[in-house]
Amino acid sequence: MAKKNSAIDSRRVTGAPSEEDLFGEELRYLRCANSLVFKQGTALVEVLQRMREAGAGGVLVVDKNDKTRLAGIFTARDILDKIAGQNVQEKTIDEYMTTETRVLTVENTVGDAIRLMTEGGYRHVPLVDLEGDINGMVSVRDIVEYIAEHFPEEVYNLPPNFDQRAQTPEGG
Repeated sequence: MAKKNSAIDSRRVTGAPSEEDLFGEELRYLRCANSLVFKQGTALVEVLQRMREAGAGGVLVVDKNDKTRLAGIFTARDILDKIAGQNVQEKTIDEYMTTETRVLTVENTVGDAIRLMTEGGYRHVPLVDLEGDINGMVSVRDIVEYIAEHFPEEVYNLPPNFDQRAQTPEGG
C-alpha cells in the first residue's frame, strides 16, 4: 500500500507527531507488506510453499468467482492449530482458512487495528476499501515498524527486558 498525503507527514514540519496523532492515523497511510492472495480452491501445498518463500505469516483468500471479495484468511496459526502433522497433498486452502474474518477498512485508524488485534489475539487483519474489496492486510509487524519510524529513539533505546535498569553510566 503506497503512502499518500498523511496527516502526520504534514505535521513533521512543526515537530514529531504526538501519540494521539499516531494512533489516529488512518490505515491507508501505513506501509503494509505486499499481501499474498489466493483464490478459493488453491492447493494447500502451493499456498504453504509460497508462504515459506515469501516469509509470510498470513495470506488472503478471495472468492473463486470474484477476485476482489474476501473469502477468508489463512495464517501461521491455522497451520499450527489445524494442519500440523497431517498429510495435505490433496487438500485445498478452503478446508483450513478462517472464514469468520474480522476486517478493517482503510479509513480505520492504527489505534483501531491495535485494539482489534489485542482483543482478538490476531497478528494479521485484512484491509478492505469502502466497497468491501480487498486492499491488503495489516500485520503486527507493520504497526511496530510504523511506530518505530515515528518514535525511533523511544523504540530503539528500550532495554531487552522492561524491568532492566542500567547499573553504571556508559560512554565517554
